Amino acid sequence: MQRTWEGLGLTPGVTLEPMAASVFLKYLLLEGWGLEKTPSRRRCEHLVERLQSTRHADKSLESALRVLKSSRPYYRLRLLELVEEALMGERLAPEICLCPQPLDATALVPGSHRHAVVFTAKPGFAHEFYALAVDAYVHDAMGQGQPRTLVLGVHADWLEANGAVRRTLCLDPERNRLVEADWARSFHPDSVQFLSLGNREQSLHGELAGRFACPKVNPYAPSALADDKAATLTGWSELGLEIPRYRKIERGDWAAARDLVDEFPETVLKPNADTEGRGVAYLSRCEPGIDIKLRDSLEYCWRQGAALVQQRRDGVLFRDPDSGRNRTLALRFNLVFEGRRHRLTSGFAQIGADVLHPAACGRGGCILSLDQALSGLVARRDPTLRVAGPDPSLWADLVYQAERAAGFFNRVLLVGLDVLLDLNCDDRLVPVFLEANPRPAGLCHSRLLSGLPSPRDQAGVGPALWDGLETLCRGAVLHPAPLEPRVPSGVVHGLRHS
Repeated sequence: MQRTWEGLGLTPGVTLEPMAASVFLKYLLLEGWGLEKTPSRRRCEHLVERLQSTRHADKSLESALRVLKSSRPYYRLRLLELVEEALMGERLAPEICLCPQPLDATALVPGSHRHAVVFTAKPGFAHEFYALAVDAYVHDAMGQGQPRTLVLGVHADWLEANGAVRRTLCLDPERNRLVEADWARSFHPDSVQFLSLGNREQSLHGELAGRFACPKVNPYAPSALADDKAATLTGWSELGLEIPRYRKIERGDWAAARDLVDEFPETVLKPNADTEGRGVAYLSRCEPGIDIKLRDSLEYCWRQGAALVQQRRDGVLFRDPDSGRNRTLALRFNLVFEGRRHRLTSGFAQIGADVLHPAACGRGGCILSLDQALSGLVARRDPTLRVAGPDPSLWADLVYQAERAAGFFNRVLLVGLDVLLDLNCDDRLVPVFLEANPRPAGLCHSRLLSGLPSPRDQAGVGPALWDGLETLCRGAVLHPAPLEPRVPSGVVHGLRHS
């Protein structure tokens, strides 16, 4: 019971309302019944059955069981899923309270504009959703003094065939908790975006987008362009941005892949349309067994479509201050369209497990704040050489280039960009633009940026997103305003021996 009170921010001893019963039952299953030792769905279902068939003297438990017994069947399924998710990792969002009966969500959070964030991958979605919902609430409170946009998490199973919504997840900002409930009446959202769509995210994006006629934060066509790594790199190259040398390799074209591998000392092979570091392999033309590794990597990529072979351009690594180990590094920037153009609003850094794995959580990596990552840079060609992080002038250049890169997707209101750091022949720090994501993950780790990254940066994605959405919903045609030409600073960021 103590964990329930703490999780909900309640005074110990207070009586739980029916909506909070799911939190109590979750912790009861996790702690009181030893589920942590045997975390399986079958075990959890068995424990719920035991709870339901036993009389209890404890008033709180008896009250929670009455809610469980009187609720709809889906309540039990979601309770089991929340228990499973609690076993998977750290909670980065408030507790989810399952409402046992249908609810008009506007009774919790008023808002004239209903914005649906449609998802399919439940584990971890609440973390991403919370970041967006808080941004919207803060934006409205600061700008209008009252909520306008009601951000609603909507699983694909909670949709009707015509795009109407019958169940949602929403933020109760006054009590800082998430509430999941059926609605008394289904409704059509005023706008929509797609996020956390799992392994089939690109095809699901297209299937789901077809159900909605309302404005979209990430409409399918420009999102599909961002999903195509080769097409994105081609567009960025035409904008004059720094990118890796690359070639798109269609199935069976072994010779083209081998030619590019031979051209550079090190290359990176990856699927042309995948994310989270899946299928990424680092190749060195001098390593033993290169042909076998190339063949196996290409076969993996070709099972999903075309492959992409790139020159390896991450000349700067992150040195872990605790272990002293060098690890791959990628900067993730979130850019939002605020009504006139894209602006870099937030970001974080991803680091890899080591120097031979991509900087992605799905491949053994982890996430750091930008200021942490930029304070531990070393040169990959000689890890004894420390690399100074960007100064204000170079950072301004990087921001300018990132905003041009995001402008390539002019109808996507929230874009995640992955940027590598390299060193040119004069040992100048060079940002290298790698890929874009129209459904960016890691929003819960993002910190707002107003200049050089700092430990004082606050959590957030980019409240200006909601200005851009308002512009879109007014029926305005989104044509980004051209950026003023900027002359790169040319400041040399030197190396120093450790």
